[in-house]
Amino acid sequence: MPWRTATVERERARFAIEAELSELPHAELCRRFGISRRTGYKWLERYQEEGLAGLRDRSHRPRSCPHATSDFVVERIFELRRRYDWGARKIRKKLLDDPEVHDVPSPYTITRVNRPGFAGNRIR
Repeated sequence: MPWRTATVERERARFAIEAELSELPHAELCRRFGISRRTGYKWLERYQEEGLAGLRDRSHRPRSCPHATSDFVVERIFELRRRYDWGARKIRKKLLDDPEVHDVPSPYTITRVNRPGFAGNRIR
């Protein structure tokens, strides 16, 4: 007899369906499935809003990065590097004097932006 295997989605679906059909208290049902009550409520809410599709694993990737260097500043860094071939400290000094640039990055960030592997680095 083979082992009984269960995927995460199946267990979540079993939990949600059992929660709807059974008369067990929420805490007891969560205890039986080995999850916290908070997780149980989260799964139930997703199930009620999205159905079985809501019980799939979701990405943990952040949706945004509020402290990322703006595209405008990155373009200014590229422009200054191309025009003058300056290092990070000199570029930073120039950016500090520029009234259009509000958030001036550190020299380390400017160096990272100028590396070939930087996501904003495009071949021109």
